[in-house]
Order: sequence, then C-alpha cells, then structure tokens
Amino acid sequence: MDFNIDEIKQKIEILKEMDKDFEIFGSSKHKYQLHPCKTEKEIQSFEKQHGISLPADYRSFLLHVGNGGAGPSYGMFKLEDYFDNSYAETNYTVHDNFLSDNFKFSINAPYTESQYGNEDDPEYDPADYFNDTAGAMVICHHGCGILNILIVSGEEKGKIWVDDRCNDNGLSRISGSFYEWYSKWLDYSIASLETRNKLTSELKKSADIFKITNITGLGRARGFSVSCSGLKEINKIYYYEDSEFLKDGKKTDLFRVNQEIKAALIIQDSFETKIIKQDVRKKFRQFNKNSPDKNDIKQMQDNAKTEFTGIVTDIIWNSLNYKYYYICYAASIKKNIFIESRKDFELETGSEIYVSGILSFFVLKKYRKKNLFQKLFG
Repeated sequence: MDFNIDEIKQKIEILKEMDKDFEIFGSSKHKYQLHPCKTEKEIQSFEKQHGISLPADYRSFLLHVGNGGAGPSYGMFKLEDYFDNSYAETNYTVHDNFLSDNFKFSINAPYTESQYGNEDDPEYDPADYFNDTAGAMVICHHGCGILNILIVSGEEKGKIWVDDRCNDNGLSRISGSFYEWYSKWLDYSIASLETRNKLTSELKKSADIFKITNITGLGRARGFSVSCSGLKEINKIYYYEDSEFLKDGKKTDLFRVNQEIKAALIIQDSFETKIIKQDVRKKFRQFNKNSPDKNDIKQMQDNAKTEFTGIVTDIIWNSLNYKYYYICYAASIKKNIFIESRKDFELETGSEIYVSGILSFFVLKKYRKKNLFQKLFG
C-alpha cells in the first residue's frame, strides 16, 4: 500500500474540523495537532544509533506529516520517545541493541503477562517483560497499559502489533503496515462522526416541544416528567438528570417546572418485538441507594412505562458510544421514537415491532433560550 501524504494530511484536517468538541477517544489530549517533522539527517542519525532502517511508510510520515501527535487514542509518540513513560519509570534498562534485535514473535505465538511469573519465582526478572519486545518501538498508548508497537526488525518488520500483556491479553498483530494502521484510524474516526451527525440530524427532525410538569428527587439524583400535546397521558415521559446536569454534587437550576424544552423521544429500557424478546434495561445510577431519591425515581419510572407498535424506519450504529439506535414510527401518536441498545437485534427497516419500556427523551435545547444545546451522548 503506497503512502499517500496528501490524503493523510487532508483527512487529518477533515477530522479536526469535524471533531471540534473532541468526541473521539483521546483526542482531547492531542487535539489533532502534529509535532514538527523530522529532517532526513535526524532520521538517519536515529537509524544509525539503533542499527535499524525505519519502515518506509513510517519514515515518510516523520518527514512529511509530523513527528507524532495526532493519532489513535492519546496520540502518537515522537520518534525520540519510542518508550512510553511506564518504561522510563522502571529501574530496568534495555540493552543498547534493543531495536536492532529481531522481533521474535509470530502471529501464532502470543505472550501474556502471567507467563513471566512473579517475584516469588527464583528466575523472575522484570526486565524480561520489556526486553522480550526487542525489535519493536512503542508508537501509541491507549491507556490501561495497552500499547501499539511498530516492528522495526525481524520477519514482522513494518507491521503494527498490540501489546496488551499487562491485561493478560498477550501480543497480537493488528495491521500489515503503519500506513494501513493510521489510515484505518482516520477512516474509522471520520465515519463515526458522520454517523453521529446523521443521528443528531434525525433527533432534531423528530424533536417536539415538551413542558416540564414535575421535578423530583434530591441531592445528586433528580428527574422530571413532562407533558406533550401529542401524548394523551400527562407525565408519561420520564427524564433522569444524572451527573450530566449536576455541578459539584448539587442540584442545578438548568430545568424548572413549566419550562419548555425541545426533545426527541427514546426508549432506554426493555423492549420486545414480534420476532425476538430481549431485555436491554439501562440501569439508572443511584449514587446513594438509600437516599430519598429512590422512591421518587421509581415512581417516575413506573409512570413512564409505555407500549406501542411501530415500524422500523432506520437503524443507526453509533460507534462513539457503541450503541444502536432503532428509529421507529409509532402511528398511535404519529411520532418517531428511538430505541437505544448496545445489542444488535438483527432488525430490518420496515419491520413491524411491538415495544414496551420506559419512555424518556434526548434533551436538545431549552425552547425559550437560543444556542443552549445539551450533549446528546454520554
């Protein structure tokens, strides 16, 4: 796969423009910024020092795109920082020819952390954990000790592996080249944001005006019910405030009785169809299960239980929060209702379904105040 410098630069700019709120995981750290490119002389000096030649696509990236920065999760390391901080914090020094040693793993021979033993073993040497990945350089950190490593020596040279030994998930190859790995991240991120935008558009198109009729709950858990001209039962819809609308553990003044809001209907509880029956209950978090909120919230949930038949008009997989959104048209109230689930129920557009659950909604904005949008996703 040829390294297309202009394509990479263009996609980075597209992603930067699309993700101004840094919704892609880790982007708030690197902010899609790249460190200044390396010179040919600097790269040659690094290669000579470590007795290697860098893979051509990674070399081109350093020369023409940037020396690390914008990338998967928390971003890419600089060339000179090919060990992450967790390596530096140890008292174990890797040997001088670390990078020039052939990377010894094959795709069929992963290692896990438990195979290294512990301090009770007489032959235990913590340095083995680091030296066993000789021939590879760390280029990216995903958190929780999960690393991406670029192989620079041996039969796997040029390929990207994931080192998840600290979680006992071993070492495994994830990409055939640096360019493939980086391009997949760009394409996946752009596609995720495009899907988010599609969902946001559908939510806005399906939104309606609601008036808050009741606010209940104390302290860090609060909810409210609303009325809507399209629904016969007042207080049928339920909303749980949770930490998104709280500040320093205290109730906010964001929502008030008789205030009008713009929102889209959603089922966030269990539902069933004519074909399948599944429980996708969302647990409403209670910071203090013995608080006075408990009975109030339960009462609101009970009041908000509903059922309807509908036609599935669209299915959106939102990879930013790993959830499916099934958009169903409910003829009885002449409105779209969204069903949120982490499970794929293998439904198709046009399917007629029976739904039961707690009727809630996504708050889009205060109706009487402009430009006060709420985040749609947690």
